[in-house]
Amino acid sequence: MLVAVGIVEPTGKPFPQTQRVQWSAAVKDRLENQLHKLVCSHAITVQRADTAIANNWIAAYKKYIGTKPQATTPEQD
Repeated sequence: MLVAVGIVEPTGKPFPQTQRVQWSAAVKDRLENQLHKLVCSHAITVQRADTAIANNWIAAYKKYIGTKPQATTPEQD
């Protein structure tokens, strides 16, 4: 199952995702949404989507979305 929680720290607590950098939580959310659409349309398997997120979500973003995101600014929040 795809979950939008970010990286888990050794303590088991989710690591907070920042919104004001190029590869932000909002960018990862776009990837998760895209992977959800691809899984639901049977274009990829759930296992492939999970592996893409777990192994290197930035590489997965470039593969499945293909554009380089811009960093957000406070005005965009």
